[in-house]
Amino acid sequence: GNQIPANRMIVSNKLILIVLLVVANTNLVYTHDQVDPFSVDKPAFGIGNNQVIQPSGYGDHHGPYPTNAWYSNALSVSNDIYPTEGTFPIATFPTLTRLTENGIDLCDPILHHTDKTFASIFTRDLSFNVDNIEKRYIKEYNDLYFKESWGKKLEATFVRGSPYVTLNVDGSIWLDFVYPVTKVNKDINGLDIVTDDQFYISTSDGKTWGMYFLNDKVTLNVTLDRLAITVVDDYVGMVRIAPVQNSGNKEILEKYKNNVVTSGTVQPDYANGKYVFEWKGHDENHKDIENVFVLGVAHHLKILDSSSANIVAPDMYKTVKGSMTGILGNKWVLQETYTDYEWDSRYSINEDKRDEILASLQSDKDAPVIRNDVYGEGIDINFLARLTLIADELHDEETSNYLRTRLEETIRPWLYNTGDVKYSSF
Repeated sequence: GNQIPANRMIVSNKLILIVLLVVANTNLVYTHDQVDPFSVDKPAFGIGNNQVIQPSGYGDHHGPYPTNAWYSNALSVSNDIYPTEGTFPIATFPTLTRLTENGIDLCDPILHHTDKTFASIFTRDLSFNVDNIEKRYIKEYNDLYFKESWGKKLEATFVRGSPYVTLNVDGSIWLDFVYPVTKVNKDINGLDIVTDDQFYISTSDGKTWGMYFLNDKVTLNVTLDRLAITVVDDYVGMVRIAPVQNSGNKEILEKYKNNVVTSGTVQPDYANGKYVFEWKGHDENHKDIENVFVLGVAHHLKILDSSSANIVAPDMYKTVKGSMTGILGNKWVLQETYTDYEWDSRYSINEDKRDEILASLQSDKDAPVIRNDVYGEGIDINFLARLTLIADELHDEETSNYLRTRLEETIRPWLYNTGDVKYSSF
């Protein structure tokens, strides 16, 4: 999606892949008994002082923290655009959400596109706020969900692929909107009062949000300017919020409003070329349910074992990742055919393009490796490694050796802990 890497603190998986491939290839070549190992000395990793402060957003959690998780922006640091910690948007799909000190901001993103690019950009539609809450932190997390807590008065569960954001509330709720509210189940003129347990709130920009109070009816009071709504009395229980992109969505959202997905994990089965997604959920009374309602993208549908889950809501939402479809089941079995690989390219270079590729190689061989953070630096090093393989295929030994020298210079600080690599390790 369009999510900004939180604090850009991820060691590039591409660099790791390069190192592993080099080691793996070397071991495959030097397998004879008479060949001595490269070294039996202890690796030259040293101990350095990490100046990065551990994120307060994990509360009392102790132990390794996940990096590059989809919810990392819950921990993102402040900058000039977003002055409060954790205010970068989180791509939960189909919505974009942003955590605040009073609750959450919600966005049903519009796809922006040009002839060459397209993007899903966060623009706040509404805010869900609860009075007198505490400093927030991540209470639970796993592969496909995390739970944010603001103390006893508010907890929010975010599950990737769930159309709903689920909130457990004990307190006073108020909403504010960017565009004036035009409907709350019906046309309104301001200062309207509406009582129900489910509401469809439309705004003047044409968007509609479904809001479901699972444990009791409430009364909503719309302000005169129609930019805010308050719940008249304190509410105790679950609230679920979801964007309504069409009338078909409305029916499906009503049908599964009490189908509350609470967590999701991913278990790879490499031997059989499978991934297994496992979901857990409960109803409005916290009783476990057997079939959980979650959305999948087009790629999931192509490889989903239909005996493991049922498609119940085709093309329910449009997102930057394509259409999302409602799937019912506690387990998705995805048959993923892994790509086989070789050290050298399996395809020969088009002779008609050789001169053009050689010229491009010469212009790229001095591409800079910017040592600001490991994420960007790893991408730059990976680029050099790809150029090296291209030079090999072109039999350009001089350029290949030049690039290998550059690779050695850039990788050495990683392997020998010279203190030049800037990274965050929590």
